[in-house]
Formats: sequence, C-alpha cells, structure tokens
Amino acid sequence: MAYWWVSQNKTGGEEHGGGYLSHAIDWRSTNRSGIEGEMIGQVRVDAADIDTGIASWMPCVLSAGLLTVVAGCAWAPGGLVAIAAAGMIHVLTSLRPRRARRALHCHLLRRPPEITDADGGTSDDRWPRTRDHIKARAVFRFAAMLCAISVAIAAGAGAAEDPPPSATVAQGVNLFAFDLYGALRSEQSGNLFFSPQSISTALAMTYTGARGETAAEMARTMHFSLPPDRLSADYAELLRALREPGGTPSYRLSIADRLWGQRGVSYLAPFVALTRRDYGAEPVLADFASNAEGVRREINAWVAQETEGKITDLVPARSLGSGTRLVIANAIYFRGNWAEQFERSATRNQPFHVSAGTTVDVPLMSAKLSVGYWRYPEAALTIVQLPYKGNDLSMLVILPDAPDGLAGMEAQLTAENIRRWTVGFVPETVLVYLPRFSVESGVELSSTLATMGMRLPFSDAADFSGVTGQRDVYLSAVWHKARVDVDERGTEAAAATGVNLIVGAVASEPPTFRADHPFVFLIRHNRTGAILFLGRLTNPKS
Repeated sequence: MAYWWVSQNKTGGEEHGGGYLSHAIDWRSTNRSGIEGEMIGQVRVDAADIDTGIASWMPCVLSAGLLTVVAGCAWAPGGLVAIAAAGMIHVLTSLRPRRARRALHCHLLRRPPEITDADGGTSDDRWPRTRDHIKARAVFRFAAMLCAISVAIAAGAGAAEDPPPSATVAQGVNLFAFDLYGALRSEQSGNLFFSPQSISTALAMTYTGARGETAAEMARTMHFSLPPDRLSADYAELLRALREPGGTPSYRLSIADRLWGQRGVSYLAPFVALTRRDYGAEPVLADFASNAEGVRREINAWVAQETEGKITDLVPARSLGSGTRLVIANAIYFRGNWAEQFERSATRNQPFHVSAGTTVDVPLMSAKLSVGYWRYPEAALTIVQLPYKGNDLSMLVILPDAPDGLAGMEAQLTAENIRRWTVGFVPETVLVYLPRFSVESGVELSSTLATMGMRLPFSDAADFSGVTGQRDVYLSAVWHKARVDVDERGTEAAAATGVNLIVGAVASEPPTFRADHPFVFLIRHNRTGAILFLGRLTNPKS
C-alpha cells in the first residue's frame, strides 16, 4: 500500500517520506535541512485485510443493493439495511480488534493513524488518502448510502400503505357485496342482480343518524370502518371518483340520492347538512299522514327519471302510511359501450346449458377481443375482464369450468379472492363467447339484512336519534330493484334502493372463453375497485 506522510519534528523542521506499508514498516525520513535519519514505526491498519474485505464484499454489496433498490419490494428497506450492515461488519471483523479500531479511527472519523516511533512516543502524522484508503472508505460510504435509500423507500412504502379514503370505502362496499350475494343466493334461485353500491349508499345515509349499538350493528354488517360523523366525508370522495371519469366521458353513470321527510317533523340540522353536502341528497317535504300513496308515486317517478325509465315502481303499493317519517332513496344508472364491440352479424343462436341435461337456445355473441384473462384450474374457474370504452369501468365474467359448477364456484366468491384472482391486468387476445341477456331483480332486504346481523335497526329499540333527536324511528323496509341489459354494443344497468323509517317505538392460438352455462358477473370501477353491480346468470331466457 503506497503512502506519503509529512510531519513536523520537535525542532520545527518538516519531515516527509514515502514508501510501502505492511504490518510493521521501516522507513527513512529526510528533514528540511537534508539530514537523513532512520526511524522505525508501526501502523495499526492492515491494508491487505481491508483489501480482502473489499474484494469479497464490494461486488455483493453493489449488486444486491442495486437489485433491491430496483425491485422496490416491500422488504427492500430491511434488505438494504441488512446488506449495508453485513458489508461493514465483514470489513471490520476481517481485522484484528486493534486494527478494526484503527480502521474506524482513520476512515470514519477522518483522523490519522497512531504511529509509534522508536523512542516509544507517538506522532499525529497526516496520512494522505491513498488508493486503498479510498477503497476502504468507499465501502462505508456506500453502506451509509444504502441505509439512507432504505429509509427513503420505507417512508414511501409507509405512505403507500395508507389507501385513499375512496379506496377504503370501496373495500367496505365490496366486502358487503359478497356477504349479501352469499345471503341472497341461498334465498333465491335463478338469475340474480343487484347494486351493492346503491344499497350501501342508501344505508350509509341512514347510518349518519344512527347511534350506539344501532350504529355498531350497521357498521359490522355494512363494513363501515368509520363512525357515522366521519364516514360521510370519505363516502363523498368515493361518489366523486365514481361520477368523474378519468378522461373524456365515454359512458353514462348517474348516482342520485334524495330524502322525503314528513312535513312538520323537526329533523336535526347536522343530519340534513351531512346528507346534503356529502351525498347530494336534497330533502323534500312530504305528507305521509294524509297522502302516502301520492308520495309513493312521487318517489317512484323520481327513481324512473334518474334511471332512464329502467327502474319503475321501486316502492310497492300500500307500503307507506301515516306512520312513515322518512324515506331515503338512492338510484344508480349505467350505460357503457364495450372498448371493443361484438359484431352483431357474428351472433348466433346456440345452446346454453342451464343444468345437466337442460339447454335453451340463446343469442351467443362472439368476437376476438383484447381482454383480461385469468385461468385457475385449482379453483375450477376462468375469468375475463371486458373493459368499457374509456377504461374507467369493466365487466368481470367468472365462469366455472363445469356446466354444473356454479354452486361450488359461488362458495369461493369473496372480495379478497376476486382481488387476488384479477391482480396484474395484461390484455390478451381471447375468443369470447357471451350471451346477449337482460336480468331484472327486485327484493325487500329487511329480513336478509337482519339475518346478516342488522337486527336492532329494524326493531323498535333502534336508536336513530341522530335523525330527529329522539329515539322514535326505526327501519321498516329496504327496497331494492336492479336491471341489466348486455348486448353487442355494451351494457345498460340501473338500480334503486329505498329505506323507510317509520314511527314506532398469450398463445399461438388465442384461448377461448365460452360462457354457455351459468356464470357470475360484476361491473366495477377500475380506479377504486368499487363493485357497482353484481349478479349471476343461470338462464338467459328467464
């Protein structure tokens, strides 16, 4: 290891010299007057040991560190710290204890080595930065840089772990969606279609006025993660995200909310303000006491208008009466064209296998499309994702492998499985066969929701004192109606929910996706992941 040193002697003369360092080095020095003398000293830093540490660890530190940074995985911060620490420990432990101390002394604190002269004294000679000295210091600097990068990545990862409020609310909607689907599929046979978004929105507005255990039951059943006074603001962000397309509007998505309250009843200002500000629900004064049927027709007319006439008669005849105090209604309507449309001329009547041994002829659309495609043999199902124009929304079609495999597949349907099954959207050319179909469903959900855990809100022990200031109202009914039409151009879907509170107490050949037997389908918002509509088709002709 080459070196050069300069020092002052006791008489003020400058001493300097050069040579090569080993474990113990003899050197000759020349003072300013040119008198040459001999001195013997020892330097407690073994350059060979440092070079050995550098040679064995520097490539590993560089390659592993860079790969870890580029990968940006969740374990990157910990990995970088481990690599940095391992590099430093190896360099230091390759030296004997006193040499390690001297190495830190020289390279980290930037102080010169302690040199013992022939008389037993020490000198504080300035040891210049030699090639090997710089190499050794580079190891420590690079390790420090890895630690700094790891902290930055950790900070970014920490921020990424906190999803936006709209995504958090959407996760709750999706959890509720499959809970409700599981309850309804056991109660109903045949085709099924509903809007978890519409039901969740209507009940979220109702939740604004819930208190105590009533609010707790609603939160558990609906997967509301925030108390009533805080949920509405986050829900408003989700509604804004749904209503505002990411680019040029290429579809129609209308979400509307409204309140009908009994004239003369005093509703609390915070309840009215929150539902108006965060849900856009304008209050309408009504006279249920003397004109309940007239109010019912008014509500149904509003729903029909907001859903382009697709949803009519949401509120059944004679379902409102003099005891009604408040009706909360939500309507959602969607019309979107496929990003790649089916050619109508390619549609043919072909068999649809309703069950083992039973088929019906239905118009089966077909086209080679660029879609998301996932095949899961272990779950015995296949999924395609058909994007709508604009790519803000898409339809997922989940098809069991066997014509009679719907029940087994439905048992696996959860929000988490759908998320896991559809991670990593990569467009793939697929020959898609899909029936042209329409499904309409209507259901009163009070008993279903009670079975799911919302019993108290439907009893006279309910606490909706956040609505009127008194514990004098409870839920009597939750009506929901939905319709979907799927054809070669795209999809048209609509749904409405009403809540009644009353006085009481890639391959060489493209893969084929042939949906010619019962399947589950859903329409979701791509940016937030919120499921707007969910259903199953068991018989296109029902």
